[in-house]
Amino acid sequence: MTKIAIFQGIDRHFEMLGYLFDFCYSNNLEFTLFSPTFLDWEDYYNKIFDKKIVWNSPAFFSPDNFDYIFLVTDDDPYFKDEWTYGNNHKIICIDHWTGHIRRNNVLVHVNTRYATKYNNIFWALPTYPVIKSVEEKLTFTNNNHSINVVCIGYNSTPKSSENLKTIFTNFNDINFHIINHYIYYKYDDVSNIKEYINASVETMTTLLKNADYVLCLQNNNTKDYINDIMSAAIPMAFNFGCQLIIPHSWNDSYKFKSPIVYEYNFTKINLTKLSEPAPILKERDWIISYRDKVFKGIMKL
Repeated sequence: MTKIAIFQGIDRHFEMLGYLFDFCYSNNLEFTLFSPTFLDWEDYYNKIFDKKIVWNSPAFFSPDNFDYIFLVTDDDPYFKDEWTYGNNHKIICIDHWTGHIRRNNVLVHVNTRYATKYNNIFWALPTYPVIKSVEEKLTFTNNNHSINVVCIGYNSTPKSSENLKTIFTNFNDINFHIINHYIYYKYDDVSNIKEYINASVETMTTLLKNADYVLCLQNNNTKDYINDIMSAAIPMAFNFGCQLIIPHSWNDSYKFKSPIVYEYNFTKINLTKLSEPAPILKERDWIISYRDKVFKGIMKL
């Protein structure tokens, strides 16, 4: 049997592990995980995949024991250069900065996203099916009659409630859930904006299960999201069957079919409850099948 290592030396990007677990489990491939322990993510993945996943210390990793090695983050300082010698045919490097090679001594690179600017390179969106069906998604969203929108990360943290009112005509009908390590802005006690500072994995994933939409905001710090990098909120939205709301300029590069796209100061959105998650899950299923095609092609499976 093909033996696979998943190497994650740094203590971040744990959200990336899910699509590699899913690829291996879906294709009956044996894998060994080398990653720092993070109990929140361990508990989450054990529950999602109904498995007891063993988290081995990166200190115990040896490339000689494996046929293929997924390097989860291309600039991981804990992945030793000496491990590439004689093993280049084994290493599949996941590049987080599209079109920019940050580990030149590795031959095989797979980007985390598609970009029209770099349409001739391998890519696989870090997506996997947490919500399995339309019926399951609607079971969660129908439990709450409010419209729920989740914003994840610093760049999608609105600067003020006015920032959101410029996009949504029915702002007062929507519950906004802002998840970030820090909240830099105050919302003047607006009752429909809730803040979650350093939210646990369970809190974040529960919010996403029940959310109708995931909103990505565009500001001066997110120009790279058009061609080069990607917010982790995007694959998380697909994982949980939420409809993305993203800037038009981003989707010109991503070419997704299911999101709502907008332009600041031009597009006014009147949101309703998510009633048709089928197009989102259909696009996600295609993304997953394309991921399998890319990885299986590289591994000659």
